[in-house]
Amino acid sequence: MSSPKQPLTKGPGPWRQFKALVLNMPDPEVPSLADRLRGKGAAAPPSPVAPEQPPETPSTSAWTAAAAKATANEPEEDDGALWTPKNRKPSSSQRILRWVLIGLILLFAWIGLRAATVGINDQQGAPELPASVTFPDEAVSGPAERFAEAYLTWNEDDEGDSRGEALSRWYSGGEAANGLGWDGKGRQEASNATALNVEPLNDHQARVTVVADVTPYKDDKAQPTQPTAIEVKVQTTAEGTAVYGIPGVVGLPSPIQADEPQNPAGDSNLTRETRSDIESFFSEYGESEDLSTVTAPGSDIQGLNGALSAPQLRDWTVFQGEGDERTARAVVEWTTPSGAKSEQSYEITLVRVSGGEAARWQISNVKGTN
Repeated sequence: MSSPKQPLTKGPGPWRQFKALVLNMPDPEVPSLADRLRGKGAAAPPSPVAPEQPPETPSTSAWTAAAAKATANEPEEDDGALWTPKNRKPSSSQRILRWVLIGLILLFAWIGLRAATVGINDQQGAPELPASVTFPDEAVSGPAERFAEAYLTWNEDDEGDSRGEALSRWYSGGEAANGLGWDGKGRQEASNATALNVEPLNDHQARVTVVADVTPYKDDKAQPTQPTAIEVKVQTTAEGTAVYGIPGVVGLPSPIQADEPQNPAGDSNLTRETRSDIESFFSEYGESEDLSTVTAPGSDIQGLNGALSAPQLRDWTVFQGEGDERTARAVVEWTTPSGAKSEQSYEITLVRVSGGEAARWQISNVKGTN
């Protein structure tokens, strides 16, 4: 006859074990991490219900009574002390640690949720650059220059609407009155308009300073030409560019103070060694167009082809340096076709060209400034 099945008991779930082990929260069936480190194991599962025993026979009862009497005097082992956890009150440091762990878990959960819904890349946008860096100066300079010439030009003898038509090509909406900024009297002409400064107002609008040569007329005779500065507002979008508002004549802006770099010290020996070669080069430079015979191999220098003549080398300096390339400065006085003398300066690049056992310095590049 088979013995009856023992009933199963359900142990503590994962969440109760997590609270007891990680969050250090007391649980009667799950020992804390501190208890485990002190040598106490998991809580002993409850004893299964003993199956119902059949009635003892007289022969077995005697033996049972003897066994009970033999073990009555043995000390009882305190297994419960090893496995039964004590329900102790957590200390203040344990409570602080518990709330720190809870806070970290919530923080990591929030970061993960935000990264999944918003996206990590969307949280870090590129820094916004100022309009002075990103504004398209070239897009507004041209229309401002053309408008300024039309705005500063008028003629009272013109019975048509030519001035208004010239303004409308560059004005907002394509409609500008013939008398915009003009009372209909007098005559003057503007030319050579040049944008000197672009001041961004926002991402799409700017104030542009334009200087033009204005020639007034009196009794149909041209008077001395004067430079005139005018400021106009320009807007540019993907659809196009247009001037808006009424311009204003302003004072001429002063030139800025340029930062001129200091040239290195001169190499007196190399300057003296190459002077005659440079004089020969500039003679050929003024007369010819093809300079391949007096320049370094592979260089591409175009001569003046007779535009200037009779060069006189007024100053020649080769600057100190290392290697097979040097920079030099030349100041040359030319005779112009009108007979006038004109002094020009050049930046020369010299390279050392070797041929067999001999080596010499030759010109590889010429720039019209120094």
